[in-house]
Amino acid sequence: MHIRVFETALGLAIALVVCAGTAQAQGGFLTGNELLTYCKGGDSKDQAQCLGYIEGVVDTLAFTPRPCRLSGGVTVGQLKDVVVNALIAEPTERHFAAFSLVISAIADAGFCQPP
Repeated sequence: MHIRVFETALGLAIALVVCAGTAQAQGGFLTGNELLTYCKGGDSKDQAQCLGYIEGVVDTLAFTPRPCRLSGGVTVGQLKDVVVNALIAEPTERHFAAFSLVISAIADAGFCQPP
């Protein structure tokens, strides 16, 4: 029973990532504007939210039909820098869902290596 629930949840997560594209944020999805606010925030709670979100997106990419393995030695600090720089560079895209913007930033930086 638990395996079936896990498989269903994993399938939904994969569908979200695969269909991300430049999905516009709706409902409870975090936007690029909100993620940038967390990442530029000065307190530890904001920083934890920023880093945790980015790590969560990257971890999810490992379970997609075309998995992303990070290049060796890439740190979460580097990932954050790449994501923040991409969000700052493209202000007209920040209203889109943060997960799609994180995926684009990491891919554009060349951090994803084929398995």
